[in-house]
This record gives sequence, structure tokens and C-alpha cells, in this order.
Amino acid sequence: MSLLHASNLLKQTALKITPLQYNLFKSVTPQIRNITSLSDSNGKSAKLSKTTISQLLTPAQANELGFASGGQILSWIDICAGITSKRHAVYKCVTASVDSVHFFNPIKVGDVATLTSKVNRTWNTSMEVAVTVCSENLLSGVKKPCCQAYLTFVGTLNGKPVPVPKLLPISEREKIEYERADIRKQKRLAQSKPSVIRERAREKIVNYSKAAVSSWPGSIASSYTEMVEMVMPHQLNPYGTTFGGQIMTWMENCALISASRYSRTPLVTASMDAIHFLLPIKNSDFVTIRSFVSAVFEKSIEVFVTVEIEDNKTGKKIFANDGFITFVAIESKNHPIPTSVQKPINKVNFANGLERRKNRLEEREILREFFKSKATNNTL
Repeated sequence: MSLLHASNLLKQTALKITPLQYNLFKSVTPQIRNITSLSDSNGKSAKLSKTTISQLLTPAQANELGFASGGQILSWIDICAGITSKRHAVYKCVTASVDSVHFFNPIKVGDVATLTSKVNRTWNTSMEVAVTVCSENLLSGVKKPCCQAYLTFVGTLNGKPVPVPKLLPISEREKIEYERADIRKQKRLAQSKPSVIRERAREKIVNYSKAAVSSWPGSIASSYTEMVEMVMPHQLNPYGTTFGGQIMTWMENCALISASRYSRTPLVTASMDAIHFLLPIKNSDFVTIRSFVSAVFEKSIEVFVTVEIEDNKTGKKIFANDGFITFVAIESKNHPIPTSVQKPINKVNFANGLERRKNRLEEREILREFFKSKATNNTL
């Protein structure tokens, strides 16, 4: 057989096979679509949207102590969880709330922060995403737990909530988290209701904002801090609203200034209580963050923070969210051991401060046991 003859034969064979392959593909495609639709109706596995990202902490990202600030970590958490929510829902998802976050081991310059996120449960238009953060020393290979967070995302289309795909828990662990997520949801709903304590705290902040500035050391009035930020394009998510992580970063920065003005000692972020995002913050909006020290304990300081949005076109001001952030005083940058905080001039324990502290300590103990079990099973 000549080369030319062989070439012609191959062309004829290709012409005969191609229509057949096309027809087969055409007939199978609807079946594939039906299978996909069936899978979606029964639920999607958490493995399909599980996300792991690694972030190297550079000197430019670290605070003056050489650690990742709580705001930086919260920003990473929001992005990691956002990717998972988008993978599960396919369409747009926005951050609705973040449960209390407790920080354990610091992430130092040169360390790698590894964040792992997965969907725990879905409801009609919302889902819970869990994020675990660990640090890794690249020279020793030692890994340490940093924190864990639960975020709620809402699926939206044209600005309105839309149903999200159901989650199908498969493993025993997934089934346990699926049930626990519903308990956490009920707690969130209770926390999202109007709070007399927080309303009083917001009134106190307004009074501080109108009062003369106090520089008297140890006075709570001297801790009052106000920041104004204008939302820039690079701070927006792909949907045109500000990243939830960006708002939490600003809140932590403002709270840290308040705590530092009071204590005049190095501080590290210990925890941030639950945050609920009430409305979207758009490009060029003015964001005003205010804070003051709300409680002082032996080695820690609680700061109340509130966020207000001002529409740059109308000038209308709207309350956005608020929260309590706790800091721990340390001896020095080179000796980050908890140390005593100076006592206030007057007793400071704003509205159930001891009760809030008790709840935080209980939550920290539960999380400590969780990380201990993961370390025992070598699953950090």
C-alpha cells in the first residue's frame, strides 16, 4: 500500500467515524445532564467544595511584634471560606456572619498559614462554612493550631437571596458537624436580635465622640478611638461589595488602638466575638469605626467596636455592625508572655463583662480540646 493510498484511507475512516462519535456524544449529553441534575437534587458532597490555601507571612503583612494580626488572619479566613461557598453554590455568595474566633498560637514572619475550609451544612438560602487555620515553621516543620472559625454565607442573585444546593453529609464526622451546625444556627439567630447591652454601648460611644479628648493614663475616656475609611476598588469582592474580612481588619485595628491607649503595653489579639453583617458596603462609601475599652481584667482588655456607613452620594449614615474584641497584654516583643494590665482609675466592667469573659473562656477550652484531639490523631 502506497503512502498516498494509506493517507486517503485514514481520511475516509475519519469521515465515517466522526459523525458516529458526534451522534453518540449528542445522545449521551442529555443523560449526563440528567445525572448531574439528579446528583444536585440529592445533595453535593462537602469534598467537592473543600478548599486549602497557604499564605506565607511576609514582614509587610506582620504587625510590629512580627506576628500576623488578628485582622490579617480574619481576612484570609473570609477569602478561603468565600471560595468554598462559591464552589458549592456556583453562583454569588456573600458573608452574613462570623461566629466568635479565638486565637491560640501566633503566626510569625516566615511561617506558612494553612487554611482549610469546608461546608458543614446548608439551609434554604444559606450555608455554614468552617475554616481551620494552622501555622507551619518552614525550617523545623513544626505545625501549630492558630484558630477555627464558622462563617455563614447567603446565596444571592440580582441582590436577592436564592436557594443554595443541598449538602450531602457522607462520613460520620460530616454527619456530626451537620447536626451541630443547626445548633450553632439557633445561637446565631439569638445573637442577631437587638441587644440592650450593645445599644447602651453604642450610646456610650456617641457620648465619647462628643466629649473632650482625655489623655489621662488609665482612664477609659482616653481609649476612645475613631477611624474613617473610604472603600477603594481593590477592597471590593468580585460582586462589588467590601470583603467581610476587610471590615473585620478595620475593626481590629481600631480596637487595638483603643486597648493600646489604655494599657500602653504590647498587645496580641485573643478573640473576636460574633459579628453580623447587616448590609453591603459599596465602593466609595465612608466607613466610620469607633471603639472604647469596655472591660479590664487581670491580663486582658475587652474593647467594644461599632461600624457606621455613610453613603458618599446622599450622606445618609447607617449602622452596619458591632462587636467585642479581646486583647492580652504581653511583657515585650521578645518575651511574649501574658502580663498584668494596669488597673483603671474607676472600676470598668461594662454591662455583663464578666459573663462575656466566662463565655469566651468556655469556648476557648472547647476549642483547645478540639485541637488537642487533632494533634493526637496527627490531622493538623
